[in-house]
Amino acid sequence: MQCPPHLVALAKTLLPAANTMAVILGPISRKHLDLVHREAETAGLEPLIGVLSPDANPLATLSPLVDAADVALVLPDSADFNRAAAKWLLQLGFRARTPIIAFSRAYANAGALASVFVTPEDIGYEGAGLIHRNIGSGSYETGMRYPEQYSIATNRAVAAALHIELRSEEHTSELQSSSIWRA
Repeated sequence: MQCPPHLVALAKTLLPAANTMAVILGPISRKHLDLVHREAETAGLEPLIGVLSPDANPLATLSPLVDAADVALVLPDSADFNRAAAKWLLQLGFRARTPIIAFSRAYANAGALASVFVTPEDIGYEGAGLIHRNIGSGSYETGMRYPEQYSIATNRAVAAALHIELRSEEHTSELQSSSIWRA
């Protein structure tokens, strides 16, 4: 799972003038509500939170959120939730001209402005780094942690349609001009 603060940071980096951020949560991602709320406020974004339950009408929940937000963020959840919400969220976002920041390469390919995700290469690189750092000490971190290595994909066609200029690598080390890069 991608770290919610990485998604919020990407949204603010790509859209520095954004003031409001819709956050779409499902039955599983709901546990990140406090973290996302805190990260959004730290980034200077007013969070507009929408929680979808399995029996809810996604259109009734998503439409007012997307219309009121400068950017919308979606966190990973169950496959059924993601499939149902993705179609509506991408359509509503494009219609309202609200960029979507998501958690998978597939979302960026389907119409999100950008996404943050972890590839097998990212996991391998980070795992090798952890082993290298800890092999001499004999002590290893335990427990779940968010990855520090990740990839970002942008959808240049969506950016052009929404009149959003994606910065090239000469202007920032945070974003590169290619459609996918690793941090």
